[in-house]
Amino acid sequence: HAVKAFRARGGGDIIFSSSLASLLNQKTYLGMQAGPPEDADTASHLIAYSASKAAVDAVARGAAGAYKAYNVRVLNLNIAVFKSEMSARAAAGMKTDVSGMAAGFNPAVKEAGDPAEIARVILAFADGTSKWQSGSSIVVDNHVTIDAHLYYSRMYRPDEDDPLGLVPLDKSKPHLCDVAGNPATLKEEL
Repeated sequence: HAVKAFRARGGGDIIFSSSLASLLNQKTYLGMQAGPPEDADTASHLIAYSASKAAVDAVARGAAGAYKAYNVRVLNLNIAVFKSEMSARAAAGMKTDVSGMAAGFNPAVKEAGDPAEIARVILAFADGTSKWQSGSSIVVDNHVTIDAHLYYSRMYRPDEDDPLGLVPLDKSKPHLCDVAGNPATLKEEL
């Protein structure tokens, strides 16, 4: 329905809300198999959630190509752990708080992100001040963003040291961006 309206007015923006979970590597799941029986339930839920978010990623890629001729721009956000009701429920199930869950996914992040950071990425894309091109998938993690392509090659490598397939800070730092896609300065460097 939105594309029909966008075509009629000469274009528009579609922004998908995906998750960092769609980029997790095999080692994440292999680690759960070695855990206690209750981890099997956690693994089942995470697999289903990850699969649903990977489907969102695929729809976003397809939409970017399919609707480009109609001046429809598409952005896909692979959102990390942010302060929300959903994150609070997930953290409680993991017997931690939201900041503990965020640090578990990315040790460089000391606390869960502020949802205002997601809004800033969306606004920068929508108002045209962002360098993110239509069709981009970006990881939004706390106050920084990074092109998700750095994660793709790590997804299928269970031999990686990092259990989640995350890009280590020393390797990702040159690629970190602010909400508009400009080079980022980490909070500890300010």
